[in-house]
This record gives sequence, structure tokens and C-alpha cells, in this order.
Amino acid sequence: MSKLMIQCLTGNELYVELGSGFREWAYSSFEALKMAEMATGYHWSERVKVNKLGEYLQRDSSVADYFRQNVATWWKINPQLTYMLNEMYKAFRVVVTHEQASALFTEAKKTSRTSPQHLLYLMHLARVSDSSERLIVDNIVKYAAPHLKHMLMIRFNPNRLDYIAHSQELIAWAKEVEDERRNVTRMGRDVVAAIGETRQCFNCGAVGHTQYDCPADVKRSEHADTPSDTKGNNRHFALAVSPIFKARTLCASSGIRCQPC
Repeated sequence: MSKLMIQCLTGNELYVELGSGFREWAYSSFEALKMAEMATGYHWSERVKVNKLGEYLQRDSSVADYFRQNVATWWKINPQLTYMLNEMYKAFRVVVTHEQASALFTEAKKTSRTSPQHLLYLMHLARVSDSSERLIVDNIVKYAAPHLKHMLMIRFNPNRLDYIAHSQELIAWAKEVEDERRNVTRMGRDVVAAIGETRQCFNCGAVGHTQYDCPADVKRSEHADTPSDTKGNNRHFALAVSPIFKARTLCASSGIRCQPC
């Protein structure tokens, strides 16, 4: 008999306080057994189904231990696979009230989750609490990141009833926006890195920084705007003064009225 398309059940919680997803696992396993019957061309007995399903319970797990301890009793009461699955569901289900679900639906996405993972979490929460799928799309729109919330509210269509499909479309669009934003940021950093610094330092003469960021141990002048030469000495400037200017200055200082030069 070939291996069935059934995922091994560990009994561990998929999400904190939301159970192990046993009901979804039971539905998919029961459907896989029906498909296997159709593929083989003959009807399987209930004992074969029960034994086959027991192979997909992870060893040394709580769910496998519970199954082994009770399967004989279940078989005596009602030798049907559906009865045994219902008994296991009663033992491993988690009850989430509508008040608890409402509080969880008002929480923003955790940073450790991607948007598709957050959607799966919301879908699982809706199934466990028997809540409306409308709460899923409301959470995605109302509690999105601040830079996406306004744009998602514009694209949100309140008249649509296919809430899961609409949620998937909004998440896919938001992911495209995030990718474009990330690419633009990376492109800007690359451009800045490619341009570099071409100014020359007045302190050490090196190219790549200014005198205010100079790493060299050079004593700057008292005035930050006064440039220095490459040896660290302040530059001195001489002003040429003509004889005519000297004569005018002398007359002005002595109070003597001089003839125009």
C-alpha cells in the first residue's frame, strides 16, 4: 500500500492557545483515505482505515499515546473511524470564546510573521472560534503598518463577500509596495556610496573628508573658517599699500588739510 498524502500529527500547538489544528488534520486525513480507496478500486474495512491513520500520529507524542490507550475501548463501543476521530477531537480541541477572538482580531501583525503567515493565523483563529471571515480582512486593513494602512483602506472593497480572496489580494498588493520601497531605499544608498567624497581637507591635504572631520592630529586655527596649510601653520596674507593711500591716511590722522593728490 502506497504512502498516503497525510501530514504527521504531532499534537503541538500551531499557534499559542489555539490548539494543534486537529480538526483540519482529521478532515484532510479522512479525505486522503477516501481518495486512496478510489485509487485501489475496492472498499477498505474500518480496521484498515484506523490502523492506517494511526501510522500518521507522531511517535512519543501526546496524541499518539492517547490514541494507543483508547483505541481498543473505542473499537468495542463503535468500530467506526469517524467515531474515533470525534473522540480524539473532544480531547484535543481548544475552545476560544467570541470575546477572546475579538481581542485577538484587534492585534497587529507580529514582526516575526510574514503577511502570508499572518493570514494563515487569522484563518485558523476564525475556524477555532467560529468567527466570521469578515474579521480577517478587517484586521488586515485596520491594523496594518502605518505607512500601508491608508492605502489599504482605499483599496478595500466593503461590498465584497469573498473575504479570504480579498484578503489575499490586499496582502499581495502590500507586499509589492514593500518590495518597491525596499528597492528604492537600497538604490539610494548605492548612489550615495558610488558618488563618494571628492573634497580636499585643508588640514592634511587628503581627499575624502573636510577639515572639520580630519582624523589627523593637526592643530587647527582659532577661527574654524581660517584655512591651514598642509603643515598645520596658519597662512598669512600681505596687503600691498600704495604711497598715495599712505599720504591720505597721514593727513586724516593729523587733521591737516591736504591738497588733492
